[in-house]
Amino acid sequence: MKKISSLFVALAFCLSVTACGGSSGRADEALTGKYIAVTGTAMGMTLSGDDVAGFTIELKSGGKATLAIEGDSADGKWVNDDSTLTLTVEKVDMVGQLGEDTITFENFMEEMIGTSMELKFAKEGTDAAKPENFLPEEEKALLGKWTGISVTDALDADASAEISPDALKATLNADHTASVSLNGEEIAAPKWSFYSDMVSFDGDVADGASLYGEVKDGVFTITYSGDDYYSFTMGNGTEAADAGTEASAGAESGAEQALAAGEPSSTGDGYAPREDVLRLIKWIDDDYADGLTYEEVRDFIGVDGYDCGNSGPNNMTALGDHYFNWYADETHYIHVCFRGREDSGRFECCQWNTSGFDSSEWKDISLADWLVANASTDTENITMEMKEFFDGGIVKVSADVPKGKWYCEENGSKAYFYNVPDKDSQNSGSPRIETEVDKTVEGFDFYKDNFENLEEIESRTIGGIEMSGRRYKYVGMDWTEYVGKLDDNFAISVKISDVDISDGTESDGILNSMQFSW
Repeated sequence: MKKISSLFVALAFCLSVTACGGSSGRADEALTGKYIAVTGTAMGMTLSGDDVAGFTIELKSGGKATLAIEGDSADGKWVNDDSTLTLTVEKVDMVGQLGEDTITFENFMEEMIGTSMELKFAKEGTDAAKPENFLPEEEKALLGKWTGISVTDALDADASAEISPDALKATLNADHTASVSLNGEEIAAPKWSFYSDMVSFDGDVADGASLYGEVKDGVFTITYSGDDYYSFTMGNGTEAADAGTEASAGAESGAEQALAAGEPSSTGDGYAPREDVLRLIKWIDDDYADGLTYEEVRDFIGVDGYDCGNSGPNNMTALGDHYFNWYADETHYIHVCFRGREDSGRFECCQWNTSGFDSSEWKDISLADWLVANASTDTENITMEMKEFFDGGIVKVSADVPKGKWYCEENGSKAYFYNVPDKDSQNSGSPRIETEVDKTVEGFDFYKDNFENLEEIESRTIGGIEMSGRRYKYVGMDWTEYVGKLDDNFAISVKISDVDISDGTESDGILNSMQFSW
């Protein structure tokens, strides 16, 4: 994909040196809005997902337009007739074919970059922008839940005597997120991509293992390579059922749970003050991947959403996707999808988009004041044990945690406070406060050479221990870390990722209540 990456750099450079062009003609108000690239082709390769995520076009009233590529943008003009739309940037015309909430450019910016590139854009907030509606057929075929039906070892010999074929399970989602579990434990929550019969899984795998997939003659295999090597042939329909998996029973159980719990519904109109809608967008942007329910979103903004209904069973879930809108006005709103989870029966936020808003309106909104005012006062004291790796010494950490909003678990030398309601909602990227014990403070510098954007910050006292502070990016996640010494035998690290620890917030309260004992 290096050639494609270079092409995107060239496109971004073109934008950085362009100025506003001009066109004349009609510009239908019905076409205004933000359009996001959903699929395309370049250099003989099919593009989707993250490949085209950096391309957006905003069509504004009066024929004004903004084209953005990988963070660089340029202003231009647009006009349309009944079947085409012409976008003009730096006196270069790009003609796109109009579809239902889509614009397809067959020769996108060809005059600027000297090569042909086709891109299809879908209007944000419409069905056309839903991943399941634009993915290539070969990718659609991979969506859903998969379970191993046979397994071989490195010599291609049957390994079912060593490990059950259904020990490996994988779920591939339309937004290119995935979940992979082995023997009932999630081992990875990667991004997946498909190219030339190969399925790549980009992300960390437990215990330093690796995963890769292949589709050959219609058969999907996933290879697990770590301390052991196994190649699993996967099934997602009758094959898995015939192999004796409990997939269908699990789905039925999940459906029964959903009926018992009640699918979300609303008779409200979804209208709220503009600032509240922007604050909601900011909050969901930060936390939506962590299993937010309709009730949690409704309670955050304080009004019921407009119920758009359930789209019905699909290849992701038999319980269907249920959609709600929250409006600032009729053209400015957020569209949120809650997917019925067959394993838990919960309807959880799985995707969202906005209409009418520019991202700059909500990206810089601070939630600190709101979180302080709305912090939960109902807490419970949680105590967990951390076991020092070399000598096996035990250090306990305790903290007052808001009930029902934080899931806590201990694992070896670490203890986790996840800002999610339960284990089913937790994944490798979940917002968290993470504590760890080591013999020395220096032990927490083991991966320091791999930290990005490392900076020292003000120290903080946690549990009566004065701790030095730092910020950095590591393995794709942003971290704030405080490190201190308990005594001559133990040092402690407190790491925070993707939660607000401003004064008065719930996370700040957890840190202030934290105590260590050994």
